[in-house]
Amino acid sequence: MRKLSVIIALFCVMAISAYAADTLLEGFEGGNTANWQTTSPDGQAANVQTHSFAIGENNPTEGIKAGRASFVWVTSPKTYSTNYYIDESGDAELFWADRINIGSYALLPSVPIPSKLRASVYNNASYTVKFAIYIRDNAGSGGLERGPLKDMAPGANTYEWDMATEPCKGFVTGDSVLDGTSSKLGGGLVYTETQPTGDLAIDMDNFIIVDSQGDLTPPAPPVLLSARQGSAPGKLLLDWAANTEPDLKEYKIYMATDANWGVPIINRLTFPSSPVKIVTAPATTTEIDVPGTSTVYIKLTAVDNATPVNNESISRHVLGARLKDDGSDPDDMVVLDLKRYAPENSYFTIHGYYHMIVYNAQALSAHERYFESCMSEAIVNETVSLAAESDKILIWSCALDGVGGTVNSVHTGAIQKITDYVSDGGKLMISGNAIGNDMDANGNTEQKAFYHDVLKAILSNANAEKEEIISSGASGAPFVNLPTFYTGPNIYNLAAYASTNNEAITPLGSTGVRQYPEIASGNAIVYSNNKVVYMGFGFESVRHSTGGSTFAQAAEIRKDLLGEAIDYFFAPPPSAADNFWNLYE
Repeated sequence: MRKLSVIIALFCVMAISAYAADTLLEGFEGGNTANWQTTSPDGQAANVQTHSFAIGENNPTEGIKAGRASFVWVTSPKTYSTNYYIDESGDAELFWADRINIGSYALLPSVPIPSKLRASVYNNASYTVKFAIYIRDNAGSGGLERGPLKDMAPGANTYEWDMATEPCKGFVTGDSVLDGTSSKLGGGLVYTETQPTGDLAIDMDNFIIVDSQGDLTPPAPPVLLSARQGSAPGKLLLDWAANTEPDLKEYKIYMATDANWGVPIINRLTFPSSPVKIVTAPATTTEIDVPGTSTVYIKLTAVDNATPVNNESISRHVLGARLKDDGSDPDDMVVLDLKRYAPENSYFTIHGYYHMIVYNAQALSAHERYFESCMSEAIVNETVSLAAESDKILIWSCALDGVGGTVNSVHTGAIQKITDYVSDGGKLMISGNAIGNDMDANGNTEQKAFYHDVLKAILSNANAEKEEIISSGASGAPFVNLPTFYTGPNIYNLAAYASTNNEAITPLGSTGVRQYPEIASGNAIVYSNNKVVYMGFGFESVRHSTGGSTFAQAAEIRKDLLGEAIDYFFAPPPSAADNFWNLYE
């Protein structure tokens, strides 16, 4: 096997006198502050034997310091039927490629869409290599969209990508759509379908936005409060909290349906690039038309008045709804209680927050139940009122919040409202893997009382460290007949977020069911009075097995788990005689 040493030197300077109206995206004069690195998974970099990144000095067109990515290629390439760096010709299978990633993209300015990106490129080799700049769309956790691969001939070149006229190509998590919500420079990539015949050194300088505007700061991501039945059949009412930016222009509403789940990325919800409605600020409520009884998902962004291109924010969480065709109230309300992570954190879009509503919606729709959704803030500020009704379920999802007792799993302003709701006969299904740790182990008097008196539980183990949840209890009891299921760590395949830190809980005037292997005390679920079901794990994290299972199997076990709760809630309560004789069993 012959080894080829390939050196890619990336240079940027902090001041660009030649481009007075341009915006510098990246520079290395102060060191590798944005954490550039050479990392690509197999088989994106199937033919890279070694690669590294360091700050050096070599062929800068301006400045002194440079970033240098070094590679040693494998010269007997493996064959892959698919790859993420495929050329515009369409069917390449043998290739030499690697990606130079920016690890701390949040430190860089945003890239307005559309923009013209430019970089100076000097190819020291005797042969041509292809090169492209790529961006991270939708901030850090969104799609990777690259510009066109262009030939860099030996000697000096200028790479330029005009997004207004040259389409992007999605790779890894990209969808070939530039939606422009807090897009950032992601890095660069090199690619050749022709086996290299010698050393390669590419020096780059001046990653810039050409003729850029001065304001590159998007508004804060707005808080979408609720998605509910509107004033007529087929109307969805949306409420959100007002942004405070003085240059705010409008809000954009995007809608996806079940058909947008898993396309093109199997574990993602992809929204169309065009909004279904634009609402002029300062309005904070509107209605949109939704298709029949389909499940719909809604995200909201904020847009400012910057010129020549308006800056658009990313979205926070996603809400959803499934409305009845006659316009009557839906069956259930899903409440997301999410306070732990900032919107830029990947938990919003990959590890759970962005898709929590999807997993609830899939299970509810499988039981032909209609639902609305809201954030816990909407309950606190009374945008949404909790009213106990005999045929409705309140589904309260806390996900990862409350881990370490640092963030309230259940919003403190909602505790009394939920207490009153249950006292009035309302039905509550609540789940999360840190509720007990937050409210019982580390809570104040009100939180402990809620945990003991409403959820009817005592925390026995705040970190079971078990993903397996097995059956327990008498045959025929609620939740007993379900097969063993899991809350596995592989968030990219089956569940909404990675978690094995589930809680074991002891019943307090309730009934405990389901257990973790080798955990001596406590249960995974407690239920009481046909009104409350409390799960010591995230409902959204439930999957079918630890390996070899599918999304469909994970959705099926979540459907069955919700079905047990529905059957329990609407089962006839035991008679007084039954309760009497139970004392002697």
